[in-house]
Amino acid sequence: MLATGCRSDGPPPQLAMDVNAGHYDKPRAYLQKRVDDLEPLWRGRLRRNEVLDRVRLGVVALADGDVRHAQVVLTDAFELLSTHGLNREKQLTYVFLNEDLRIWKGEPFEQAMAFHYAGLSYALEGSWDNLRAATLNALYHLEDYDVLGRVVDVDELERRAHRMELGQPIESTQPQSGYTPVQTDFALGYLMAGLAGQQMGRPQEAQDHLRSALRWAPQLQPVVDRMEQGDYNAVLVVDYGLGPVKVGAGPDGAIARFEPRTPGDAVPLTVRVADDEWTFPAAVDLNVLANDHKWNRYEALRVGKSTVGSVMIVGGAVAATSDSEEARWTGLGLILAGIFAKAGAHADLRYCDVLPQRVYVAPIRIPTGATPVTLRIGSGEPTALKLEAPRGPQARLRYIRLQSPPMMSRGVHP
Repeated sequence: MLATGCRSDGPPPQLAMDVNAGHYDKPRAYLQKRVDDLEPLWRGRLRRNEVLDRVRLGVVALADGDVRHAQVVLTDAFELLSTHGLNREKQLTYVFLNEDLRIWKGEPFEQAMAFHYAGLSYALEGSWDNLRAATLNALYHLEDYDVLGRVVDVDELERRAHRMELGQPIESTQPQSGYTPVQTDFALGYLMAGLAGQQMGRPQEAQDHLRSALRWAPQLQPVVDRMEQGDYNAVLVVDYGLGPVKVGAGPDGAIARFEPRTPGDAVPLTVRVADDEWTFPAAVDLNVLANDHKWNRYEALRVGKSTVGSVMIVGGAVAATSDSEEARWTGLGLILAGIFAKAGAHADLRYCDVLPQRVYVAPIRIPTGATPVTLRIGSGEPTALKLEAPRGPQARLRYIRLQSPPMMSRGVHP
């Protein structure tokens, strides 16, 4: 019984609904209390929701306009997500009990979004090098780790990753290193890496990243065209809706699936500045990304535990009807073991419930002085704000989270 069911330490469903409606005070207070209850980073035993609560708080703080505080908690989350072996001592625990006992690191798309927000928190203050560093982590997950614990040359890894992006052979000076970069189709990451490259004076690198964005998402041609032409002095990063909810499916809930809460569509973002108006497609749809980047490493194990448990229960039931008292006790033992195996087969349903459903990237040009800007998703209600043109040669980045209509699906939290 201890191994069954959903854990009760998740936030209330209303938290995500408040974020979706643009009400941030209560979610921030709730998440801040959870983070404050944690031990100081690296000084105590890490709890199972250590990373998850920091990512949640950082995303909500950014939406609320508190860039500095978001930066602090997202940097902590970045450090933890970049650390390998957080769950090394818990492997047997989640093999024989359940995987939701391990420290949450999220599905690959959740990790990529966490790195994205960490970089965004720095880019909002003009720190383009930190945006670049965080975005490269979002783009290149490591397939294999160095089991001998050897130090890896980060510059070497970056060179190998960049050659992979360009489709060139990987020529490494560290052939014995167990690290292999894995290219992703995270178009949002390529756009942000291209932006960072442009603002840092790395035109070739920027062009390579922007070309990669188009390779995976051809609909982003209008965005890439404006960026390559340099016809912008401000970039809006706009979040909309709520990302999908993670649910259990299949026998004993052994299969994790993501169901939409905000409908996915191809509706563009319209930005109006003075007499100019542009439309931009979404750079990422998390309803799609969640299923494309599904991490199934433990799914076969969970389904196997469920199947074995069922076989043990059936076999135990047959033995329990025997005339032999010894066989009946054996049957009872098999039934109990089968129930235990099936109880530990359910998927880990923790997920970052405050991520958006989609993200737009809009490079625009703002005239000198304070200028009214209007944002609109499709035929929805417009959102008005005032922006000022940057005074220096670098562009200014602005982040906005737009409210969306009520959710279309359930928002159950484990």
